[in-house]
Amino acid sequence: MFRIRVQGRRGGEVLATAGLLAAAVTAEGRRAAVAAAAMDGPAVALCTVDGWAAASVDGPPPVADGLIVHDPSELGRPDIFARLSPEAYLLVNSTCGFGDLGVSDRVERFYRDRALVLPAARLDLGRHDGLIRSATLLGGFAALSRMVSLDGVVAAVQDRMPPSAAWAGVEAAGAGYDFVRGARQALAV
Repeated sequence: MFRIRVQGRRGGEVLATAGLLAAAVTAEGRRAAVAAAAMDGPAVALCTVDGWAAASVDGPPPVADGLIVHDPSELGRPDIFARLSPEAYLLVNSTCGFGDLGVSDRVERFYRDRALVLPAARLDLGRHDGLIRSATLLGGFAALSRMVSLDGVVAAVQDRMPPSAAWAGVEAAGAGYDFVRGARQALAV
């Protein structure tokens, strides 16, 4: 079982990201479930992959193997990294590095090629749309974790987005994937 927590300020974006992730996993012939809740302002969703059901997200943060953060202001929450192992994958939507975000000391415990920032707003083709941003982040998460493929993300985008936005979602997912793949390769040098 693999659990990915999605956290942000806007419930619609958080739920859209978790839903797209579940659809991407399902497109690959695997099982996925989503649970969501608001916790004192922020929105949290949990996507459980290859498990029977998503656990409740009410109460303390659930144990997770991955964390996708839509809004970097969430990084100030004391529990944001709670219940994540050093092997977890961390992807933050930001144009700033972890040092500029003030969390480099908190991110040091993660493997350095598993904790990255992705400027999704710069890669969303100027659409500034929550669904497009979700596709960008999921493309990046596919490259980061390899838990789901870019093909699965593309299939989910094409299935779940209106045709007028699907082309932009597919392009944004590819841009997110390429950005993270390039960042990981740079870290390997």
